[in-house]
Amino acid sequence: MPIIDNWNFYIRKYPVLAIKMKEKFSTTTFNNDKIYGYRGDYICITHDKKYKWVESSKNFGKKFTRIVKSKQYNKFAWNPYKNRFPVEAKKINKKFILKGGKGNVVGKKGDYLCRNKKKTEVWIMPAFDVENYYMLLTSQVLP
Repeated sequence: MPIIDNWNFYIRKYPVLAIKMKEKFSTTTFNNDKIYGYRGDYICITHDKKYKWVESSKNFGKKFTRIVKSKQYNKFAWNPYKNRFPVEAKKINKKFILKGGKGNVVGKKGDYLCRNKKKTEVWIMPAFDVENYYMLLTSQVLP
């Protein structure tokens, strides 16, 4: 993969809502795809219910921290969480391919190549999602 310079840091504008599951489960995403999880895993959704996914219990605590209890969400059993660390992302201005152990993923012109703090995970995020769900951090507000 070519070297990519000038990564930017982004943080979510809105909380992720999540429920820790007490037993093995399956559920349907908002796109009608079936997803599965195990006891202790979390079902997560975006604030606008556009996305639903499963985070393993192993990874959830590394990625998210609970926001102070909120009556707005707790009456529905969903708890609000925020990312522990910003996401590093770079807008790619041409079609690109991310090669991985589970196969190749194609990014469209304008999509973002993202990575976690430790640079151990890399993924593609559509431009719409980064630009609507995340806020660019400036050097004045970096942790």
